Amino acid sequence: LLDPIPPAYFVTLVSDRWIQSEARVPVMLMNLVLPDRPVGTIELSQDRDLDLQKELEGVPGFFERLPTNGLSPAETTAFSAVWKSEENVLFASPEPSTVLPLLAMARSLAMNPSGKIVYVGSDQMDQVQRMVEDVLADLIPEGKSVGALTGDSQSDLKCLEKCSIIFASPIHWEQLSRRWKTRKNVLAVSLLIVDGLQWMSQDQAIEVILSRTRFMSAFLESSPQPRKVRIIALSCSVAPVRDLACWLGIPLAACFNFDIDARSCRLAIQIQGFTGVRPSIKVLHRAVSRAQAIIFVADRREAIETAAGLVALKTAEAIRNNLSTDHITESVGVALDGKVDSVEQFKSGRI
Repeated sequence: LLDPIPPAYFVTLVSDRWIQSEARVPVMLMNLVLPDRPVGTIELSQDRDLDLQKELEGVPGFFERLPTNGLSPAETTAFSAVWKSEENVLFASPEPSTVLPLLAMARSLAMNPSGKIVYVGSDQMDQVQRMVEDVLADLIPEGKSVGALTGDSQSDLKCLEKCSIIFASPIHWEQLSRRWKTRKNVLAVSLLIVDGLQWMSQDQAIEVILSRTRFMSAFLESSPQPRKVRIIALSCSVAPVRDLACWLGIPLAACFNFDIDARSCRLAIQIQGFTGVRPSIKVLHRAVSRAQAIIFVADRREAIETAAGLVALKTAEAIRNNLSTDHITESVGVALDGKVDSVEQFKSGRI
């Protein structure tokens, strides 16, 4: 359809067998209801004049403790929404952000020291917890600390009571927050950071947590002392941005969905369908003949077959070029079910 939509289209039908056999049918479009246009990816910020130290001077000592002195272009684009507003934010980028969660935590502690912060993630939470303890040590109220849920209800309730910042897996926080109406420490949560929103289809607990937090925020906004629970959602680049924004109560101005090419190190993506080991080996050989590569396979049998094919291919190539073949079997690695595994039969080395 053309944009803007014309009031009507005229469809002309012409016979290829009969002379002057023609018909024209009008198709009226004046009352046509179209779905909303999909929200595309946004461009990276070109603002090189952002003085991060000046922006964070209201929180003494915070800038000096940050793991970096600057922001990436994607983080610069989302900086104002995270640091200067109380709106929910969706940050979907091919490169993970470590600074934006710290900014959101620092703002929450500065604005509401008695509030609690919950960080829900599944990967590398130990590293994030250590970084938070180092960077936000001066902002955590006296007598409070940083803790992590273990899954035991009694110890988790004690951790929730004595900690200002709580790290939890999706299932642990989902279990602890079920009785949120009768647990004042759960109602004291002022910021929820969900890292890994792209895994929501595989981990139903993430969807339950976010829906429950939205309901809890609406309940608190209608209380005598109204306040909200802010949500910061971190994800890889996603497609249904409008649906996620509507569900999480995020204005489109606070949705930052970047293209998969919006990364500091450009990634060359080649998609080609094939079956069998030999075609995959040939594609790999043509694509990255002089670079390192990791092959993800379905099972151990395919791992061994692929490794054997790579060894045979490289051995034949070395023989043709009159080169030594001693190093070949030590330079082949295969990623099996997401874990780097060495194929002992061919003495392939670990990557």
